[in-house]
Amino acid sequence: FKIFWITQSRHDVEWLVELGVDPLNILDTFPRQEHVYPDWEIEERLSRLENGKPPFVNEIIAMDRRLCLKSDAEARRYLAHIEKVLTDFLVSRGIQFVSTGRDTALQLAVHKICERLGISSVIATEVRMPEGRFGFFQGYMPTKFVELRPVTPQHIHDAEAMIDDFLDKPWVPISSVFQRSNQSFLRRLHKDFILWCRYSWQGLSDVGNDIGRYSSLQLLHMAIRRRWNAVLVKRGGLFDSVGKRPYIYYPMHMQPESTIDVVGSFVSNQHNLISLIAKSTPCTHDIYVKPHPDDLGGRSRADLQTFKRIPGVRLISPYQNGTSLVRGASLTLTPTGTSAMESTLLGKPSIIFADMYFGNMPHINYCRSLADLSELIPRLLALPMENKKEDTVRFIASLIANSFEGRFIEYLGPFTEKESELLIHAYSIIYDKLRGRDECTKLVN
Repeated sequence: FKIFWITQSRHDVEWLVELGVDPLNILDTFPRQEHVYPDWEIEERLSRLENGKPPFVNEIIAMDRRLCLKSDAEARRYLAHIEKVLTDFLVSRGIQFVSTGRDTALQLAVHKICERLGISSVIATEVRMPEGRFGFFQGYMPTKFVELRPVTPQHIHDAEAMIDDFLDKPWVPISSVFQRSNQSFLRRLHKDFILWCRYSWQGLSDVGNDIGRYSSLQLLHMAIRRRWNAVLVKRGGLFDSVGKRPYIYYPMHMQPESTIDVVGSFVSNQHNLISLIAKSTPCTHDIYVKPHPDDLGGRSRADLQTFKRIPGVRLISPYQNGTSLVRGASLTLTPTGTSAMESTLLGKPSIIFADMYFGNMPHINYCRSLADLSELIPRLLALPMENKKEDTVRFIASLIANSFEGRFIEYLGPFTEKESELLIHAYSIIYDKLRGRDECTKLVN
């Protein structure tokens, strides 16, 4: 590989150069004073960026947690700028393969431009079930993993073992275990202060850049607000107990978070979504809404109380085991969450609100229009239980076949040498696969 880097932070450029990267191989997309565009060029470049396909410019602006705070003119000027510099960079360097995320307008624009230019762009994504694996999606939507190899009897065996293990004991994702071990704010205070000082120092390279990064004051304000929210939420009397009536279950997403704000952007207003779910639920069932356990402090006490005022809704403690709630629910609803997969493993129906890679699993129903909820929820509640374990095993086996062992992000700690080798191997395989080379089919687990 000849590797190029795209960033929106001057500090990232300085850091990469210190590591020995040729400055000619780095694109800093942040618009400086010299980047001025006439109105006609902005309109032309925005139309080229959209290319007649979603996400459109307005949605890209709304998806970006910092760009959405800008004026409409500033946001559109920024998108026109990155359309120009990204296109020029990708074409002039002859780039054939791009790996990025979907959390910012820059990353979303990269995917759209790559699609227009015929360049393969991928997102590495954790495979939550089974854990300890990751795969790749083309484009920004997680609709289908890049296919790597056919399913073998070993994959079937591994899938059966994973499902049996899930059914035998309560399941808590590794990411949640890690987050909960770091939820003591006082215990984290020293580490967080060091991180804040580090980001503040790095920010000296990006004075005036409020698109590519948060300012030191913004970070401090966010941290204080989150901790104060957590204190008020923990004060007591906010959460309802689990009752004896039948219920449907809605586990809330963290926000901002790309799985709902980007992938499920049209249902990203969770208060509105839960209100519509409540209006579509028969009086025979309650609606259990559980805040995300890793998002304590992400919503204020007053905000959470607004959910309690929706008729039929019971607000459940975020520390209640989610899998146990799925086990007891008649129906699980989630915009894009893997709780729908858990529901399938338990032989129960679920509803999702975005086109996800696991949407073809048995018992999972994709609600394309919120107007259909009033028909869909009662119909699913009336269906008898049906065991489709064979289809479920086949689907989990295909996930194993089309993913790699290991991880691609560092939140659990630095990579070991073996993990680094596995990651390099995975990118090599996926690059060869998307170039159409046959040897990639020879890979072993």
